[in-house]
Amino acid sequence: MSENLKALGELSPDQQALLLLMLQKKAQARAEQQIPRVTRGGQYPLSFAQERLWFIDQFDPNTTAYNIPGGVRLIGTLRFPPLEQGINELVRRHEA
Repeated sequence: MSENLKALGELSPDQQALLLLMLQKKAQARAEQQIPRVTRGGQYPLSFAQERLWFIDQFDPNTTAYNIPGGVRLIGTLRFPPLEQGINELVRRHEA
């Protein structure tokens, strides 16, 4: 990191200003790419996948045709802290 600071010190004032401008534009572009948060409490349009599930249920109520059962055998030691952390992260990110 000290090499980077040394290299920055060797830049001319014009080069430093140009670098700062480039970094600001990059940060601004990154901020504009973020998905905005929405307030909760209203009705929202369904996604295409949700519409498909709704249609299947309307077409043939209480069917299990969409469910595909299967099993996976895992071998090894189960580490509970990472499992718990993963489940907690899913709950945090997906309110449903």
